[in-house]
Amino acid sequence: RVHSVKFLGLLFHARHSSIPHIKATKAKCLGALNILKFLSHPKYGCNRKILLPLCTTLVRSILDYGSPIYGLTLPSQLELLDPIQNSGLRIATGAFRTSPALSLCAVTGIHPLHYRHLSHTANFLTTIPEHPITF
Repeated sequence: RVHSVKFLGLLFHARHSSIPHIKATKAKCLGALNILKFLSHPKYGCNRKILLPLCTTLVRSILDYGSPIYGLTLPSQLELLDPIQNSGLRIATGAFRTSPALSLCAVTGIHPLHYRHLSHTANFLTTIPEHPITF
């Protein structure tokens, strides 16, 4: 018996839970964060103008993929992904680990994940046709 199925990069569990997909996404983002950590070295690394677009390209693209599908899950489950974006922003800006996440979002101009999930879901729902095609 199969407990989970991966379809188009999204992991669907037999019990309709999005925890396996969120954990797989978190594990994939940790690899991207390691690349950012290497590139942010103070001596031979990149500056903020390069690291911030890299953070949005590497980390946020993984977090945004499929967000209309799993974005409507419980907020407590989606909060598992917040530390990933926050640590990516901390690496890109060179901020301390104790700096608040909302201030990092304000400085960088990147919205928190909760708002991004809601906006992607709203965009997805507006593209659904009013009269579905029947066969």
